[in-house]
Amino acid sequence: MKRIYFIPCLLLCFSITSHARYDSPGTLQSYELKKTYSREELKDTWKKYKIPRAIVPIKYAVDVYEVMYTTQWHDGSAIKASGVVFVPRDVKKNPSMVCYNHGTRIKKARGLGIEDNEQSICLGFAVDGYVVAFPD
Repeated sequence: MKRIYFIPCLLLCFSITSHARYDSPGTLQSYELKKTYSREELKDTWKKYKIPRAIVPIKYAVDVYEVMYTTQWHDGSAIKASGVVFVPRDVKKNPSMVCYNHGTRIKKARGLGIEDNEQSICLGFAVDGYVVAFPD
């Protein structure tokens, strides 16, 4: 799978954003493809929500992965953490990466798409060719 090379970069982003100490990187526990958005599905979604394609162009289909990893808590103990990664498909060059750090959420459930306002921002970057990390 070609997109696997993104995982080390994502771990670095997640480990930095998930704890106050920067001296220990995260360890990947698992990742799972949760959703794939085709360009046609995205065009229909843009039309449904009246998102101008001139402002947010749909250049790529997008795969959405859930990532589980370990990192370090403020007291030095290991904890399990998670996040979502948006990966554009069929990018010809090495894509740039965006890390979207959101506030703490109260609900454990996570949406994966346009209905979730913050993840719709991530999806907007991904359709333009950016790999987007959305750590919890």
